[in-house]
Amino acid sequence: MQLRRILLLAIGVGAVVALFASISVNILLPWSVEVSVIDAPQEQVAGLSPNELNDKLLSGAIRLKSVSGADKAHYLFTQAPMVLARTWAYYFVASSIAAFVVGFLAIGRRAA
Repeated sequence: MQLRRILLLAIGVGAVVALFASISVNILLPWSVEVSVIDAPQEQVAGLSPNELNDKLLSGAIRLKSVSGADKAHYLFTQAPMVLARTWAYYFVASSIAAFVVGFLAIGRRAA
């Protein structure tokens, strides 16, 4: 019973820690760093393969714009949420394992 409880707590702690770490690493820490994003409607680039998109970018048919700060945060949340989800998943696995090990060790110390 204790092992299940530790596992559930570790998953909860891991999810919260991963959320804050993901937002910090992708948005807050590089707040003033500019990134180039596509300056075209989503419908225009949705059907393009990566090679076609690259060719259009290199030829100048699709333009890029630089964004930073709140505009970059808005772009990440609305146009590229998988970047945040992937980073969250990386931190979730690591922090959940760490929370489980710490909880397991704490129970072991209490029993001894």
